[in-house]
Amino acid sequence: IVLLPVLSGAVEAPFLNNLCQWDCGWYQTIVLGGYNEVPSLNAQQPGAANWAFFPMFPLLVSGWMALTGMDFTPAALLLNNLFALAAALLLYAFAAERLGQQAALPVGLFFVLSPYSLYMSVPYTEAMFNLLSVAALWLCLRQRWLACGLLLAVLSAVRPNGVLVGLACLVCAVQRYGWRDVFSLYKHPRVTCALGLAPFGMAVYALYLHIHVGDALAFAHVQAAWGRSFAEPVTRILDGLTGDALEIYLSAAALLALAAAWRLWVKRLVPEATLLAATVLVAASTGMASMPRYALAIWPAYLVLGAAAAARRRATYVACVLLLAMLVYITLVWLGGSNVVT
Repeated sequence: IVLLPVLSGAVEAPFLNNLCQWDCGWYQTIVLGGYNEVPSLNAQQPGAANWAFFPMFPLLVSGWMALTGMDFTPAALLLNNLFALAAALLLYAFAAERLGQQAALPVGLFFVLSPYSLYMSVPYTEAMFNLLSVAALWLCLRQRWLACGLLLAVLSAVRPNGVLVGLACLVCAVQRYGWRDVFSLYKHPRVTCALGLAPFGMAVYALYLHIHVGDALAFAHVQAAWGRSFAEPVTRILDGLTGDALEIYLSAAALLALAAAWRLWVKRLVPEATLLAATVLVAASTGMASMPRYALAIWPAYLVLGAAAAARRRATYVACVLLLAMLVYITLVWLGGSNVVT
């Protein structure tokens, strides 16, 4: 929906600006002006700074802008939709290998038609994260460890939970080699090097922040400006069920994702289950805001839905129509200035 008018040049600036909202604005500040030196003095969000947003996506958008001559918003939209298309195609192939050909099409359809796929079209990091995380786990399963390690290093510079893909790959390695041999440089040097690269991107960003603002963990400390604080995640999720409608919605999204992770575990898709469960629990440990993005805008949950619909073609088509209607509605609401998918 977004890609074709951007390519044709038949879009007006206000339309594009409406697609770039909330976190997109922070990425725009990084691309156009670099990282803040001091926190914001904005009365609505005192103490906020763009340190919370990792550098890989802004770097790629900057390079794409230089290559194409586009402004920030159309460049970021075009790049993100290309990432989303590649992620959907790769997930289709991945699902065919892990679940069988019959489940692959429902997985791909549910993934791209989900209302939460909106985040893969607008200038956020979901499309890039989904593409690289599917690719990294697939390389891990195929024992292409050095290539997997390079992707893991990049992923940890995309967003904070990128480092959790390394945890999923660790589980994959343990399944294949056992705990004792995974970190043996003598027996499996490529595995050890690949897993050791997982936090590299985050470490480089932390070093930059240490030099730039004097706090290597500024990306975590600045979360307080958004009302985030650390707490035990399961209790926080369950407490949300007794709150208002928004809190119930956020907790329900987390519980749905955890149920999907359990189902993946039962199906012996343990690395995928680990990635989904760890993402939800780590996100909940800092707060419930944006939980649907962490829980339902990433690909592992759609393996469960696709597997359930594999032998039910008519139900799959009905579900696709309903999902598409929800996606169109949420996109229109988003353009109107409301973040209903939160």
